[in-house]
Amino acid sequence: MSKKRGLGKGLGALIGITNDDSESVLEQDERIEIDDEIKKNKQAVYQDIAIEKLIPNSSQPRIDFNIERLEELVQSIKEHGIVQPIVVRLTDQGVYEIIAGERRWRACKILGLNKIPAIIKNYNEIDMTVVSLIENIQREDLNSIEEANAYKKLMETFSLTQEDISLLISKSRSHIANILRLLSLPEEIKLLVTNRSITTGHAKALLALPDEETQKLVVEKIIANNLSVREVEKLIKDIISDNIKKQKEKPEKEKAYILMENNLNSYLKTMVNIRVNNQGSGKIEILYKNKNELDRIINLIGNIK
Repeated sequence: MSKKRGLGKGLGALIGITNDDSESVLEQDERIEIDDEIKKNKQAVYQDIAIEKLIPNSSQPRIDFNIERLEELVQSIKEHGIVQPIVVRLTDQGVYEIIAGERRWRACKILGLNKIPAIIKNYNEIDMTVVSLIENIQREDLNSIEEANAYKKLMETFSLTQEDISLLISKSRSHIANILRLLSLPEEIKLLVTNRSITTGHAKALLALPDEETQKLVVEKIIANNLSVREVEKLIKDIISDNIKKQKEKPEKEKAYILMENNLNSYLKTMVNIRVNNQGSGKIEILYKNKNELDRIINLIGNIK
C-alpha cells in the first residue's frame, strides 16, 4: 500500500484549507490560476462554484437519500444558508466532482441557487473514496449495508486490508469485519437494512442462522411482530437448538416419514416436521407465521380427502 496521509485523523486531517473565506468569489482569470495550483499540489482552495459545474461523486457510498431529511436540509439552508462548504475535486473535463456534501448540493439545486461554497482539492481515487466514506460515517448518514459496500470497494479497488481501513477511518478492525459479514445476507434482507425496516442489530443476529430460508422466515417474524434485537437473538437460539435436536433425530427417522414430511411441506407450503419416538408414537409440527397463515393451513387440511 502507498503512503497513507492523515491516518486515523478523520475528515479534517484530509482536507485542510489554505485560503481565507473572503476569497469565495473569484474572477475567471483567478479561477484558472487556482485550477493550475490544484493540479500541481494538494493544497485546498476555497471557492464559490456554479451549481451546473458540479457532478455527483462516483464513489459515493450512500445510495439511499432520505427525502424527508433532504427536505429538512432544504429548509435549513433556506433559513441559514450553507454553514459548511462542500468538498470537491477538479476533473479533467473541467467540472468539479463532489467528494463530500452531495445532500447540500441536491438541496441547493432544489432551492434554485446558482452557486455553492466549496473546498477544492486535488484528491486521488483512494483519498476521494476515503474522505466520502469518513464524512458519511461521522455524520451517521450511512446504513450498515452502504458502509459494508464502501469497505468492500476500498479492499477490492485499492487492495487495502481490514487493518488498513481501520487506520484510515479510526474504526476497530472487528467492527469492519462484522459489518462486511452483512454482505453475505440475501439481497431481500440487505434491502430491508438499507431502507431501515430492520436494524443492523437484527441483521447481525440473522448471520447465526444456517440458511437463507430460515433467515427470511425470521425476518418475516421480526417485521410482523415488531421484535426487538434481544427477542430475535432468543428466537434464533431456540431455532439453532431445535435444529441440533432434529439432526440427532434424523438418522432414526424412517424414509417413509421423511417422504410424508416432504409431501406435507409441498402441499401446505410451510415447514412440517414429524417427530417419532421409539414406541412409534409422536407428533406433527406445522410452522405458521400468523393467524392468516394458520387459517390457510387449516382450510387446506380440511380439503384433504
